[in-house]
Amino acid sequence: MERSFDTALSWYRKAAEQNYTPAQNILGFMYRVGYGAAQNVAESIKWYRRSASQGDAAGENALGYMYQNGYGDRKNFQIAERWYRKAAEHGYAEAQYNLGYLYEKGLGTNKDEAEALKWYRDAAAQAHAGAQFRLGKCTKKVGSSNKATARPPIFTGAARNKDSWMRRWLTRDCWNQDVALHRTTWKP
Repeated sequence: MERSFDTALSWYRKAAEQNYTPAQNILGFMYRVGYGAAQNVAESIKWYRRSASQGDAAGENALGYMYQNGYGDRKNFQIAERWYRKAAEHGYAEAQYNLGYLYEKGLGTNKDEAEALKWYRDAAAQAHAGAQFRLGKCTKKVGSSNKATARPPIFTGAARNKDSWMRRWLTRDCWNQDVALHRTTWKP
């Protein structure tokens, strides 16, 4: 069988035209980055929108990403927040993380650390390494009277999920900054 992005694009299009949302999302991605066809942001948004219109959380999240990052127009954090919220309410971990990030930074919404933590916790409960990391960062800001135990349990989920960047951060920066725990006493 021939292996090429052109051939894949053709098959994904056939499935997407039958309203198969995973294929619609892959087509959206392929057009966004230019795999199998010239990069075409309008076509990308079209396929993500078709997926999202069927209530597909991955499509909703992808539309949020497009608006957050200014694909096709200028950045619009308010619209990104609406799409992320739809996907997050469907339980989509990546959208929960993205929504938490918007709240943490005050992008498209009022800055609200409690709301950010809520969405990060939901995503972290699904083993989302980025959310586990952001929870650790937020916990670090809040502080704890017991530094030896306050941060590592939050960070460990990301490290156990094979997040190599997180492992490096834990063994280098975290211990060297302010966590009073010797490197040899904790292993992810």
